[in-house]
Amino acid sequence: MSFVFGLIDKENKSWGFLESDDPRVTPDMIQVSATHWSNLLNAQSKGLEIVAYNNRVFNAEPGLYYVDENGIWQKKDENKFAREKRLREIESELAEASSLYDTQLETPVEYPANGFTYKPSYAKDDYSVLIGNYDTFGVQTMPIEDSTHLASRTVEMTKQELQQLALFLAQKQVEYRTVYSTKRATLLAEKETLEEQK
Repeated sequence: MSFVFGLIDKENKSWGFLESDDPRVTPDMIQVSATHWSNLLNAQSKGLEIVAYNNRVFNAEPGLYYVDENGIWQKKDENKFAREKRLREIESELAEASSLYDTQLETPVEYPANGFTYKPSYAKDDYSVLIGNYDTFGVQTMPIEDSTHLASRTVEMTKQELQQLALFLAQKQVEYRTVYSTKRATLLAEKETLEEQK
């Protein structure tokens, strides 16, 4: 059995395979052996695109070739395609970096002073309120839970001790923020350079 690859839906500019004896086959369609057909589909399942260019049917990276308004395959300028591809990658990397930073803020870290774990995000919101409560309620200590919320890991802390814990967690925030900001600035600079080349 053999196949052809060609424009099978002219209205929608849709290309596809037909068996060689299909009555819809036209002379301009490209012959494809069963083995080549199988290899093309296998590569397509791995993310490559099936294209027809210069009377050949082959797999290519998605987006490098396109079907124009006349239903004919055309090839993009490779430098332009590479820029577009890198710009898409940068957007993905920016999103990943932001997600990682958010995750780090919510991932418990061990506090060396007691061996318990606390989320860096606690420093900004939860603990800033609690520190003010020492004076508001005139108390010397308050029970501070760690990230597990277990009673066995709850510690009575003075205002100074909680301030020290909050400072430790704030330093973690700064550490994570510095890495994220550096990564983000580098990617944005590269993005700006690529966009200027359009």
